[in-house]
This record gives sequence, C-alpha cells and structure tokens, in this order.
Amino acid sequence: MGRKDFENNEWIDEGLNIMKSSNKVHAGENQSNMLGNSKKQNIDNNITDNNSEKNNSEENNSGKNNSERNSSKENNLKENNSKENNSEENNSKENDSKANNSEKNNLKENNSKENNSKANNSEENNLKENNSEENNSEEKNNNYVKDILEMIIYFAIVIFAVLLIHHFVGQQVEVSGSSMETTLHDTDHLILEKLSYQFGDPKRFDIIVFRPYSDEKDVYYIKRIIGLPGEKVQIIGSDIYINGELLEEDYGCEKIIDGGIANESIELGEDEYFVLGDNRNNSKDSRDPSIGPIHKSSIMGRAWVRIWPLNDFRVLEHQ
Repeated sequence: MGRKDFENNEWIDEGLNIMKSSNKVHAGENQSNMLGNSKKQNIDNNITDNNSEKNNSEENNSGKNNSERNSSKENNLKENNSKENNSEENNSKENDSKANNSEKNNLKENNSKENNSKANNSEENNLKENNSEENNSEEKNNNYVKDILEMIIYFAIVIFAVLLIHHFVGQQVEVSGSSMETTLHDTDHLILEKLSYQFGDPKRFDIIVFRPYSDEKDVYYIKRIIGLPGEKVQIIGSDIYINGELLEEDYGCEKIIDGGIANESIELGEDEYFVLGDNRNNSKDSRDPSIGPIHKSSIMGRAWVRIWPLNDFRVLEHQ
C-alpha cells in the first residue's frame, strides 16, 4: 500500500506518484524522470514545507506580534486608563486636598477674623471699660465737687437762715439777775421774737429786750413796757399814772419805794417807751436817769418762750 503525506496531502506509492497539481495525472514516465521529479518534488515540498513553516512562523509571529501588540495596546490602554484613573484620582485627591485646604484656609481665615473680631471686641470693651472708669472717675470727682458745693451751699443757707432768724425772727437769750422776779428768774433761757416788731409797734406790758446804752452793744436789759410814745408818765407814791389816770397792773411783786425821775411827770417822745422791772425795788430801769425812756431803735425784740428750765417751759404772757 501506499502512504499519505499529511503535510502535502499526497499519496506516495512505490511505483506511482499521484499529485493534485493543475488537475493532471502523470504516468508511464521513466524512473529517472520520476526520481528527478521526486527529488524536485521533495525539494518543492521542502520549500513548500519551509514556506509553510515560514508562513506558519510568520503567522505565529504575526499572531504573536498582533497578540503582543494587542496586549501592548491593552496594557497601554490599561496603563493609560490607570494613568487617567490615577490622574483623575490624583486630580480628585488634589481637588479634595485643595478643597480641604480651601476649607482649612477659610476656617483659619474665619477663625482669624473671629479672633480679630474678638480682639477688636476685647479692645473695644477694654476701651469702653477704660472710658467707663474714666467717666466713673470723672463722675465721682464731679460728685465729690458737687457734694462739696452742695455742702457749702447748705451751710451757707443754714448760716444765712440763722443770721436771718437771729436778726429778724428771734434768738436765744439768758436772764441775768432778779430784776424781773417773780415773772422771770436768774439763768432762765428765753427765745426772743423779733418779727412782730418788724411789722408793728410794741404794746403795753410787753416784756422786751433792749440796749440801754447806745455805746455798749453787748449790754442787754429785759424789762416790761409801761408807757407808750406820746404819753405822760408819773409815779406818785407807789402808784403809776398814765396821762393822769391810775394804771391798774399786778406785775409788780412789791410796792414802789423810789419813783426816780418819774416822781415828776415825763412826757414821752414819738418813739420813746417807759419801762420798769417787775421787781420794782431791785431794778435799774427808766426811773434811773442814766437810762431814762428808751427809743424803739434800741429794742431788740419781745420775749416769747421760756425753754429752760424744762419744768418751767411755757409761752410768756404779756397782757
């Protein structure tokens, strides 16, 4: 039997060679030609085999190259994708980092602004506190000055009021001696009232305080008015006559022994008053020629209230 050459798709027999070439069958050739043809055919087959191997090799190489190229492309694509992804990730990270940095910067800026605001507020508060302290200090100083001025004004008003009261209204006096017994006693303290004589004239039986001597401003007497301006006063015995009529009064603690200058009739001037002490025999009054009738200008005021001793506290009776 023959055998088949699988590589060239041919049947080989010892005496017959069948070839599928140009659809022709050769037979009856001599052996030489057959051998030549066989060698030639072998060479052609070898060439064909080599070409086939080359082609297969080229195809394999081409496939490999294509595969390598595809793999390279895929790798490059993957690498590019990876790079792009990495780039995107890096960009994303960079953007995130930038965003975080921006947020941090904004936060720092906000914190800085807040700190600056707090610092400014603190400075403003400190300035306000300092201004407040200065204002409080100034206010305190002004209050001190105001208090001092108010105190000065207060004392000035008090002093003025006291002087006004002392000069026009009243003052405290102390009785010295016994010339007004039994109505007043030694060391009695009285309030002297002056206001009524600023608007009116003294009246009969008023108890008055006066200056008996014009050249001695610190000497005061306290007596009772008996005769009024324009009247005629005369003491006869122990009786007192006004304009020739007997004066009925019960202030004297005893009968008059000495009438002094009033033993003769005394006519009083327009502003003159005749005064006597209630202790008629122990009193230096208008009967004494060194005193005589007194002028209204020498009268300081009228005794109003006895304030001491307390058990004798009372308003004095004049009529």
